[in-house]
Amino acid sequence: CEAQSVWSDNICYRLLEYFVEWMHKYIVKNKYNLYSRKAVQLPVPQFYVVYTGKDAHPEDTVLLSKTNFYGIEGSVEVKVNVLHMSDENNILDQYIKFARISDEQVKEKGRTREAIEAIIRICIENDVLKEFLESRRAEVTEMLDTLFDQEYAVEAYGNEEREEGRREGRREGREEGVLSTLKSMMKSLGLTAEKALSASGIPEDKWKDYLPQLV
Repeated sequence: CEAQSVWSDNICYRLLEYFVEWMHKYIVKNKYNLYSRKAVQLPVPQFYVVYTGKDAHPEDTVLLSKTNFYGIEGSVEVKVNVLHMSDENNILDQYIKFARISDEQVKEKGRTREAIEAIIRICIENDVLKEFLESRRAEVTEMLDTLFDQEYAVEAYGNEEREEGRREGRREGREEGVLSTLKSMMKSLGLTAEKALSASGIPEDKWKDYLPQLV
């Protein structure tokens, strides 16, 4: 099961990937022999996605063949059941409302303690998971606090990786420029790679980084 606030048509394939990875671990853990003549009995998968977004939701079921295989039925099919808001105000409806309120408060206040307090307060005032939140306020606060920290860490890591990528790109750009200059010197002046490196002032201990690309 997965929850989505913004719909993605790749949900069928994503859940298939999760299932295959989980099933592999399950088979290894239970030491099943897939090469035996007797069929191995495996858990029957049921795929669900809880759609918490406000935009028009998809059909109640989504098929892999329609979303990712151009509508062509092949040998592999995945059916995902979509759970969305109803008018019954059941536990699922309340969970979706909780998720929407959370998204709104995080968008407005960021991943802060103020946002957490607002989420819990608004939900209780609107009778959304009221009894649960009133009886477990401290636990929910701690859970959201931990979740926000994890999301912040992931986002920060992603930003750091992107900056490192930009730095790497700049380094690669400079190296490409050096190589281009060296090749021009070799061609126009008739220099060997070693003489071009020496003439350019590149330290001899760095020559090994350039020679393979100049020969």
